[in-house]
Parts: sequence; structure tokens; C-alpha cells
Amino acid sequence: MKNTMQLLLTFATLGLSLLVIQSYYNIVDTTVAQQQNETANQTQMQDQENMSERKFLKNST
Repeated sequence: MKNTMQLLLTFATLGLSLLVIQSYYNIVDTTVAQQQNETANQTQMQDQENMSERKFLKNST
């Protein structure tokens, strides 16, 4: 009986550890995806500003 309880406690500890690790990696993945999305948005906005500036300069000559 004692061995069974120790085995169950060990499995419960390992299971909870895996859940915590998986949750951590999900948070990290989400953060990285948000940063990549923000970078892409900033690049797109900069490209649009550059195009507008080029059109303005082209039309002004």
C-alpha cells in the first residue's frame, strides 16, 4: 500500500511538472508570436510611409 501511494504521488508530481512546463512554453510561444506580429506591422507601416514619401517626391519634381 505504501509503495502504491508513493508511486501515485510520483506520477502526480511528474504530471503537474509537465503541465507547468507546457504552460510556460505556450506563454513563450504566444509572446514570440506577438512580437513577430508587431515587427511585421511596424515594417508594413514603414514601407507604406516610404511609398507615400516617394510618391510625394516624384510628384514634386
